[in-house]
Amino acid sequence: MTLHRRFIIRALLILMAVALVLPLAAKRKKAAVRPAVVLSAEDSRRYDYFFLEAQRQNLKGNYAEAYDLLTHCLEINPQAAETYYQLALYHSAMDKDSLSMANLQTAVALRPDNKTYLEALANNYYKQKNYAKAAAVYEQLARNSRDRSDLQRTLLSIYERQKDYGKMISCLNRLEQMEGSGEDITLSKVHVYELLNDRKSALKTLRQLVDEHPFDLNYQVMMGNWLMQNGSKAEALRLFADALKKEPTNTNVLGSLYDYYKDAGQDTVAYSFLRRILTSPKTEAESRMLMMKRFIKSNEKEGGDSVRVLALFDQIAKTVSLDASMAELRLAYMKLKHMPDSVVQQSRNQLLRVAPDNAPARFETIQQLWTKQKWDEVARLSKEGTEYNPDEMGFYYFLGLSYYQKEQNDSALNAFRKGVDVVNDDSNPAIVSDFYSLMGTILQDKGQYAQAYDAFDKSLKWKSDNTECLNNYAYFLSVRDTALTKAAQMSYKTIQAEPKNSTFLDTYAWILFRQSRYAEAKIYIDQAMANDTDSVQSAVILEHAGDIYMMNKQTDKAIDYWQRAVKAGSDSPLLPKKIQLKKYIEDEKKTK
Repeated sequence: MTLHRRFIIRALLILMAVALVLPLAAKRKKAAVRPAVVLSAEDSRRYDYFFLEAQRQNLKGNYAEAYDLLTHCLEINPQAAETYYQLALYHSAMDKDSLSMANLQTAVALRPDNKTYLEALANNYYKQKNYAKAAAVYEQLARNSRDRSDLQRTLLSIYERQKDYGKMISCLNRLEQMEGSGEDITLSKVHVYELLNDRKSALKTLRQLVDEHPFDLNYQVMMGNWLMQNGSKAEALRLFADALKKEPTNTNVLGSLYDYYKDAGQDTVAYSFLRRILTSPKTEAESRMLMMKRFIKSNEKEGGDSVRVLALFDQIAKTVSLDASMAELRLAYMKLKHMPDSVVQQSRNQLLRVAPDNAPARFETIQQLWTKQKWDEVARLSKEGTEYNPDEMGFYYFLGLSYYQKEQNDSALNAFRKGVDVVNDDSNPAIVSDFYSLMGTILQDKGQYAQAYDAFDKSLKWKSDNTECLNNYAYFLSVRDTALTKAAQMSYKTIQAEPKNSTFLDTYAWILFRQSRYAEAKIYIDQAMANDTDSVQSAVILEHAGDIYMMNKQTDKAIDYWQRAVKAGSDSPLLPKKIQLKKYIEDEKKTK
């Protein structure tokens, strides 16, 4: 028999069983348990055997076999509630919700006293958003399980969805009997009373909470806040003033008084309470941060007086010192107000003193110094960054670049190598590619060509369109007069990406020259010179132009370009010889 056919037979059995038991339910509503089918001793043994075997197969993971055995159990005893319950679990796992529900309903009809079946049925109703039926079953469960507060909370959630506020109050009262009065239950009751527009009951509930906790001023403040929001400001102020006498440094009291006077338009008085909160050593850091953010937001709405805000930051720094969060907030505020870079940088420095592991602030500082070419400072900050954030490869990047700018190539190479050691699958491919590209350039300068080309290959593996790497790799290959076809292919990609880049055009022209494609080389070197818009043209490009023009038998122009290269500051030892002999001379050192 196929599983699909078994499902059909199974559904028919359920319907038959429900049809059999429903009339009994209608006639005998008060019956606690339905009479079971009387089985013979032999059938009882058979049923027990197959039911236990089903459990065994289920534990072994043989779910199809277990399902078949349970179906067979129903053939022996069509009123076995436990079997209907087990089949309901199977149907639920197979997302056959209607069959699962039918099974659970049958199980409950057969055993209405079984709490497990009832709870499963109630959960199913809840999942299907049939809140009325779910509530009825949960209420039945709650009557038989008076110590289970979780059932009351579930009922509370259902009645909230149904907006049945009266029943919500009943649930909260029962919860209060089980767990005792507490802030969460009391505030929930207050909220429901407000939804019922019963402010008298809401206030009575709050007063009860205050009376039950006479030494906890927070409840008194809570009631004061409620009174203020509901128009009883005089009584609210009386409560706040009384609480302040008892605990002059209580943050909740001070905060409520700040709100009170702010609402009353007495900004000077409100500000005095705010200052007391922010500068009190007894104020928790989280509360201090919250109040400062509130003040900044309010200040911005009223015109954004940065002088008052910064004055508060300064007072905090003098009395309790700025912690990392407050220093970060101060920096964010200064950037929000577009303050001068020098002032903002002072705030960054202050943040780094209290939180040296703050990577964003350190990176911003490094970038500021980079634009000013302060390589020593960049190196110092980057090195510290690698110590406080050893997994942040950006610091190794700037450290290596600063050493490279200082012509400390060994130190730069060491920094880059440490940087690639922390590379992972989430690393920025462009930055990793630059790491390897710079390593390749340094290794090339050191004459370690095999290692250099390996680094270039790795760079392009991370980012195949890294034009700087493609250009440098291609040029170094051409200088050594090796792999010129590969060099030409890489170089051509760069001028496709940036057709007016004079450096890239020069590289491609030089590779064509090395391939003895002189006429083509002349086309691209002319473009390189046309796009070299610096006030002083590149001596390298001019020398290459002379070499290319000479091989195109345009001697006068070649000599002119060589002479211009000398004036541009070329340090090529061959240039004077080229000009004197009026011919191109190969640099043998570069091709070794």
